[in-house]
Amino acid sequence: MLDEKLRDPTAITLPLVFLIVIGSFLGTSIFARHASSEIADVSERLATNVSPSIEDLASVRGSVLEAELALARLLGAGEATAASVHAVQRTLVAVRSAVQEYLVLPLAPGEHRVHEQIQQAWLQFAAEARYVRERAVAGDFEQARVHMRDVEASAEALVRASIEAIEFNAKYGQLLAREIGESRRRAEVVAGGLTALSVVLGLIGGALLYRQARRRHILASERARALEERAEELEQFAGRVAHDIRGPLGAASLAVNLLSSQDLNENADNIVARLERNLGRASAITTGLLQFARAGAKPDPGARTSPKDAIADVRDDLESEAAKHNIELVWREIPLALAACHQGVYLSLLGNLVRNAIKYMGESTTRRIVVNVVDDGEFLRTEVTDTGPGIPDREQGSLFDPYFRGNKSTGREGLGLGLPTVRKLAKGHGGSAGVSSKEGSGSKFWFTLPRAGSPTTDVRFEYSGPPATGRERSMKSRSDDG
Repeated sequence: MLDEKLRDPTAITLPLVFLIVIGSFLGTSIFARHASSEIADVSERLATNVSPSIEDLASVRGSVLEAELALARLLGAGEATAASVHAVQRTLVAVRSAVQEYLVLPLAPGEHRVHEQIQQAWLQFAAEARYVRERAVAGDFEQARVHMRDVEASAEALVRASIEAIEFNAKYGQLLAREIGESRRRAEVVAGGLTALSVVLGLIGGALLYRQARRRHILASERARALEERAEELEQFAGRVAHDIRGPLGAASLAVNLLSSQDLNENADNIVARLERNLGRASAITTGLLQFARAGAKPDPGARTSPKDAIADVRDDLESEAAKHNIELVWREIPLALAACHQGVYLSLLGNLVRNAIKYMGESTTRRIVVNVVDDGEFLRTEVTDTGPGIPDREQGSLFDPYFRGNKSTGREGLGLGLPTVRKLAKGHGGSAGVSSKEGSGSKFWFTLPRAGSPTTDVRFEYSGPPATGRERSMKSRSDDG
């Protein structure tokens, strides 16, 4: 049901909105760049064509008037001096330079006609002016004065052509200026529209994000309630199962113990040993269910236990279990302090963490588990550190959930109730539980219990070996009888 609720249309709409927003920003950037390129191109034409053309044509007009004046002075003097002839030559060179500078510029659309007029008028003026200068140098002033009228006519034609070309380029410049203005306005309109669209879509995206976050919060709350209900149901179920199964398991264990005391053949002995192992596993599972069912109960306010005493009771059993898997179990110095819980609670907490570390040691080369108890004055913190394969980050948040089993590559099976039992027992007694781990570098599991004061005497214990199985007790009994 929760999975169906997670099929939110915003899961598709929200990415689409953000894609459109990103597309709008990209479109704004691309269009702005395109508009900037257009304006730069038009500005380039103004700077490299229109303005130089007008400047060169104005220079042509001025140079023509100077050339006419220099010729008139030459003819008025009545003699061709070196200075007057040089002055005429200099002005004609100036006209030619100005005309050539204009003619080499790129043509604007429609400028071809005035371009040809300038070129033809210049050729005519240059020919007429050179002829008059040559007649004057030859001393034929009368003939020179007659042809001076032709020079004036060709000069007037060149000036008119220059003025027409100036007017043409001025109009073309105005057209380019309008084009720049239109490009800028168009860019502002499009950019403003795309920006407004981006803002609107951003607001829509924010609203969708808020809606999605609220929806996820609601779903998370519903999931939390469902998990709580499931945990309550699980506690009731586990209690019923444990209660219903423990009786038959006890009777079956008694029957197996009776069989083990009989003289049986080797095949029957193997069957009895297998039955004992299976019954032991079933008993362990039943005990785990019962512990989990009882984990939600309120603790006894007067309960006290010494972690040092509790560890002394299970130390040998846990060391034997670890040794079967070639694991070294190391105990740090245990402080003399009391925890606010029954001894059975502390043993359940410690046993779950140590056995969990044994179970998931995997194929690690260094095989060590270290148990450490720290007294910080308010809480007793029990830490179980292993050299196993570590836990991936993605699994750490689910380790204390019922039925979750991580690192299945070890091949070890379980109900996934050990760590949930640890957390529930610890929290039920006013403490907490947690883990710190890095994949490939081992793990540290821990639980805290409120400190209830310090004992006045040290606790000493002796190692007496692991508890005997039914078959071993039977063999010992036969040896004593013998």
